[in-house]
Amino acid sequence: MNINPLFREEVHRRLAKWARGKPQPPVLIDLEPWAKCNIACKFCWQRDPYRLSVTDYSSPLTEEKLLDIVDQAAAMGVCEWNVAGGWEPTYYPDKTRRIMGRIKEHGMYGCITTNGTMFTEEWARELVEMGWDRILFSLTGPDAETHDGLTQANGSFQRITRSMLMLKEWKERLGKDKPDFSCHSVLCTANYSKVKEMVYLAHALGASGMSWEPMNPWSDTARTILMSPEQRTDFQRYIEPALEASWLLGIGTNLERFREVELIDKEHMDVVLKRDSDEPAQSSRERSEMDKFLTSPCYAPWLNMEIRASGHVVTCRLCDTHEGAQTVHDRSLSDIWYGPYFDELRQRLKDRNLMRYCHTCASGFVVGFREIREEMARQQPLARIGNALNGIMRPARAITLSNVVRL
Repeated sequence: MNINPLFREEVHRRLAKWARGKPQPPVLIDLEPWAKCNIACKFCWQRDPYRLSVTDYSSPLTEEKLLDIVDQAAAMGVCEWNVAGGWEPTYYPDKTRRIMGRIKEHGMYGCITTNGTMFTEEWARELVEMGWDRILFSLTGPDAETHDGLTQANGSFQRITRSMLMLKEWKERLGKDKPDFSCHSVLCTANYSKVKEMVYLAHALGASGMSWEPMNPWSDTARTILMSPEQRTDFQRYIEPALEASWLLGIGTNLERFREVELIDKEHMDVVLKRDSDEPAQSSRERSEMDKFLTSPCYAPWLNMEIRASGHVVTCRLCDTHEGAQTVHDRSLSDIWYGPYFDELRQRLKDRNLMRYCHTCASGFVVGFREIREEMARQQPLARIGNALNGIMRPARAITLSNVVRL
């Protein structure tokens, strides 16, 4: 979930209403428009036979349906879109441009996550003229050898850097500050020692930020580049020089959070989520609904919906099953959001019962939920929540985020 700081107050406002039993629309929609990609990154979930086998792509979303979904979301009160998914959203450039245009016609904030290999000069100019808000480029190394080795696509480094330079040039030529764009990378054995170099490259390309996320070991191929416990510890010595470079250049980064070494361990994030929301064992009284809400380990089902290329609607990018999920082929977005699938997830999380796939939660999600929980706790009258706050408030961390709240 990538929720822009512009909507941080809206996040808290809607969650506060949910906590009082007043359902609210999602703040963010993640959209996976189609199941197509032109490269084969070693770390991608597409290398996971299980994930591919449990996904039904027999009824793909049409462009007409996708545009209708955008219209429905606008009517519901959705604030932000992230056009991404586990595939490449720019695989059909003309269709993508029309979907992005419809999002902006409704005045919603738009972000797209892309491998950056499909951009043309014409499209770069159109995005600047359109006022598209943000692009997140998947840059996995500071040089062609590292990047192309991880994407398994020769020339991908040259194409992604060219795309960013085109956007930088058109923004300058047209005197525009949008779209803002930044770089995102997956931490692995091939690049963890090169984070400073990646900060310098992002700056040279005109990016406003450079962020990282630990890798999910989706496959045997991915496990060959998974950081070992020793490398996670070794990574600490590369963080400070990269942070100094980011401060010098004015590049936003999330490296500070990885001083918490356990946030690099992608296979045990459920432990961190549960620990962050631990209940105090001080009272035997029955927990109120507010207590349950304040100790939920995750807030995704109250804020976010992900629309898959199959038409299934789930709560987050990490969800690896469509069991119980409804589809946009036979339900409206509103019916799905306020329906049994999401209601069940919300109740599970209020009972602190995480889903199986939560062990692979993104570190950004973990930090984001932590901050949301603390802010909600601060906003509640102490007389109402009493001892429920004990143990929830954690010492403030000096976390340097990029220009989005990476939930």
